[in-house]
Amino acid sequence: MKRTFYGLIFFLCLLFIAVLFCQNPVDMLPQNFSNNTDFNNQDQKYKTLEKPSEMRACWFSYLEWQLLLKNKNEKQFAETVRVIFNNLNNCGINTLMLHLRAFGDAFYESTTSPTSKYFTDNVGDRLKFDPLKIIIDIAKEHSISVHGWINPLRTMSDEDFSKVSNNYLIKKWYLSENKSDYYIKDLTGKNILIPTNAEVRKFILDVIGEILSNYSLDGIHIDDYFYPSKVDELKENDVAYYNKVKPGCDINTWRREGTSSLVKQMCSKCHEINANIKFGVSPQANLKNNYNSMFIDVKRWLSESGFVDYIMPQIYFGFENSSHPFDRTIDEWNNLIKNDVELYVGLAVYKVGIDNDQHAGRGAKEWKNHTDILKRQEECCRKYEKYKGYCLFSYQSIFQSDGSLNLKSKQEIENLNLLF
Repeated sequence: MKRTFYGLIFFLCLLFIAVLFCQNPVDMLPQNFSNNTDFNNQDQKYKTLEKPSEMRACWFSYLEWQLLLKNKNEKQFAETVRVIFNNLNNCGINTLMLHLRAFGDAFYESTTSPTSKYFTDNVGDRLKFDPLKIIIDIAKEHSISVHGWINPLRTMSDEDFSKVSNNYLIKKWYLSENKSDYYIKDLTGKNILIPTNAEVRKFILDVIGEILSNYSLDGIHIDDYFYPSKVDELKENDVAYYNKVKPGCDINTWRREGTSSLVKQMCSKCHEINANIKFGVSPQANLKNNYNSMFIDVKRWLSESGFVDYIMPQIYFGFENSSHPFDRTIDEWNNLIKNDVELYVGLAVYKVGIDNDQHAGRGAKEWKNHTDILKRQEECCRKYEKYKGYCLFSYQSIFQSDGSLNLKSKQEIENLNLLF
């Protein structure tokens, strides 16, 4: 009986211990085991180092084409491109905004547009190999997305047009008696296509169609070149065409309708060819200038559907900028989005280290006095619901021609990389 009784007590004690252990097993372990293991620390370290899903992009402009890729043979070209993508990988950049059309020209094989003079010796020279195909193939090896960056309206100077074949449509319009139906000439002497002209819009759609039908790109990207600055003061502007078509509204409304139609049609064209293609616009950050000088109605694009998949304002301001501090500007853009458009932010690597940021007021010396502005800007952006990533301007502001980090921006880039 006693043996049975003591056996029962022993069994109940074991049962009690088992229940207690299941309720809080860690407390039942020896204290030195819990304190000496690195399991929790390792898990936290992994979460910190894990690359975020946000876009980390870089602009590669016609100036970079000219500096790094011009007049190379196919082997030299491919070798240089591999260096470029290795550099992007090393900085955690996962997307390239690649200039494909800067001045009515092409950095790819095209029947609609002449070859760019920034890739060959002269505008319109015949390509010896397809540079875009090589870039896309190497980008895939490095798991980097490529968006085709085009300037739909900006074309070339009179001097460059004189070297272009008359077979191209933009040259036929240039030589036409009705040139003023198609072109404005800006203060720099560049001929700018008029977006209110339906023929112009159709031509731009044909350019996009050619690009996306022949190349496996992840997106089409345009920047802030819409109407040229001070268009009403230009000798060759769109007033004559406005008076000719008599649209029934004031000229500024007509201009904004033209740019909105162009943007919406471009977006639709991209999705028609490939539903997975992203179409985005990178306007300047000043909303008043966009509406009154560039004649683009960004507010409409960010409240109605079908205009853009993403918006990438060029918020090239520091936190101490007197009129447009960075934090207030990103807040303004985030709150402007009323639809499902994604927000990416253009960041100004080119300003790092400059002695005087003109028009920044009390923030004129900010980029000289600090080396963590980009890092703080990224941290600031991540607070916003619509924010999905950033784009750095530009490649040559990050890297030198030999592939090493640009000495002026090196510390900023390294600080930014601490967030990986």
